[in-house]
Amino acid sequence: MNKLGLQTFYRVTEFLRSLPEYERLKISMDVESLRRGDFESVYVKTLRGPIKELIVRRTRIIFCVERETLYVLRAFTKKSMRTPKRELDMAERMYSLLLRQLGPK
Repeated sequence: MNKLGLQTFYRVTEFLRSLPEYERLKISMDVESLRRGDFESVYVKTLRGPIKELIVRRTRIIFCVERETLYVLRAFTKKSMRTPKRELDMAERMYSLLLRQLGPK
């Protein structure tokens, strides 16, 4: 499998920049594992359909893979056991917009 491309939305980038360096490094290593197609060495949970969550300590990265690209839709610090409904709803809206922008396969 070829290495997946990576697209990160602006707010995700800003959030990740706000984290301490050691957390950014761990997240970066886990995202690179995903890009190589290694979903077994990282903690990934399916949320809804193609939308998945990468769990790195207390940080959550919501992503999807479309057309050989890993799209990072949302990122946040988790404060409770469940993924907040508003984060999941926002990720679903972003995924829908992404599919419209990509057009038919």
